Amino acid sequence: IVVVDNNPLFNTASNELTIEAWIFPLLGGTGNLYVASRGHPDSLDFSFALIARASKQLELVLNDSAGGMYSVVSADSPLTDGIWHHVAAVVKCEGSSVKLYHNAVELATIPSGTFSHCIVANGSFSVGLPYSGPTMNPKTASQERTGSGLFHCGIDEVRISKIARQPNEFNIGGIIRGTKFHDLNGNGSRNNGEPSLNDWTIILAGAASETTSTDANGNYSFTDLLPGAYTVGESSKSGWVQTLPPSNGSYSLTLPAGLDTSGLD
Repeated sequence: IVVVDNNPLFNTASNELTIEAWIFPLLGGTGNLYVASRGHPDSLDFSFALIARASKQLELVLNDSAGGMYSVVSADSPLTDGIWHHVAAVVKCEGSSVKLYHNAVELATIPSGTFSHCIVANGSFSVGLPYSGPTMNPKTASQERTGSGLFHCGIDEVRISKIARQPNEFNIGGIIRGTKFHDLNGNGSRNNGEPSLNDWTIILAGAASETTSTDANGNYSFTDLLPGAYTVGESSKSGWVQTLPPSNGSYSLTLPAGLDTSGLD
């Protein structure tokens, strides 16, 4: 758990806010996890919280300056234990817009409460606060900031922005890469002494279509790829026989958000 004391750098004077994070949930019905929050909904200093719920739903809670809380919850449960997900919440007070995203795809949401039309600048900033208690009114002085239970999540690359970012600005790009080599003995694997092959065209198809050429060390890469299904192949050349994948084949894979997939030689 990381806690940063109340700092004006976290203030959102523009009344826009984007919260992003990679999470690896291990919720198992054990309770909600506050992925990133400022203050806490059971304390007076609450501002906002992005929550992975035990129900595998995503939720954003905002302090309503009128005296309550405004909550937006995903209608479905997109979170699955044991794999990485990119989650994001985007708030734009003009137009009362609050959107939730899973792997850069906007989620259908269920709102409750009253939108306050401003983002309250209160509280320390926390990453990874476990909490499983009931929802509480942040205006009740007797309630204190508290967490309970174990830390049921991996969290990485948390980003807080004072603007309402678009999905194409989220940090979710995946990578596919490998090496082209001369399989001198034709056994379908690279052995010691087998040289790389430069300037060979590698072809990507599927959720995105593009080509690239291997570099001086025979390496290639496709970057900033959206999640989806892909195939990776190579151009054929006269006088050469492809041994990996065999029979002039190609690799087929499903790329999750942000995954670095290597070894597709």
